[in-house]
Amino acid sequence: MNIRHFVKTAAASTVALALSTQFLMGETTLSNLDQTDDGWIIPVGLSFYGSSLGQAFTVSGDWRLASVTLGLVGSNTSGTEPAGEFSISIYSGAISGLPSVKLATLVGNSNPYAAGLYTYTATDGVLLTSGVQYWIVTSVPNYGEDFGYDFRAAEGFNTALPGWSVSETGSLLFSSDGFATGDSYDSAYFGGNIAFAIDAEAVPEPSTVVVLALGGAGLFEALRRQRSAKAVG
Repeated sequence: MNIRHFVKTAAASTVALALSTQFLMGETTLSNLDQTDDGWIIPVGLSFYGSSLGQAFTVSGDWRLASVTLGLVGSNTSGTEPAGEFSISIYSGAISGLPSVKLATLVGNSNPYAAGLYTYTATDGVLLTSGVQYWIVTSVPNYGEDFGYDFRAAEGFNTALPGWSVSETGSLLFSSDGFATGDSYDSAYFGGNIAFAIDAEAVPEPSTVVVLALGGAGLFEALRRQRSAKAVG
């Protein structure tokens, strides 16, 4: 094998390994799941509020979203249990604006009918960029007054890495027309935001990747010279 090709291949492998290792090192970046339950609920699906609910958050630095965990307290119903059309997506949107661009639909339970924690995963990861406002969007059919899924409301956050935040104003948004319009609420209206947690992996700085690549290339070059010296001797 040509030694230059070997070194380039080794360097590329080092970069790929660094990135994959970084991706596996997920952590909880924002969570209020451990906050005390104050008895408030935040419904979605009831016609009074709307068939879509958006929870806003912002990040600092570049991250790759791994999953979102939601805390539900069950459902309120005067009809029958739905077939299971509950979905969670991640949207981006302008600061203080509406969710505008769907980035991904997360994978998880389509009918979280009972109280509990439900985790929805981003199978390919979702890139989150510093300074952009993002939305966790719950979408269900409009069940009228017969049915609604109920989120637990939680005030404050027990985990929030530097730069990860939720605005106290306009952080909750209800809509029945796909966010062409929407009714905005402050977290205080419901006694808090929806109960949720985000797990994400930090995206390494380009300089870090370059250093790792150069380190890998240097290692293989040193091995090549050592082998050449032994062959000559």
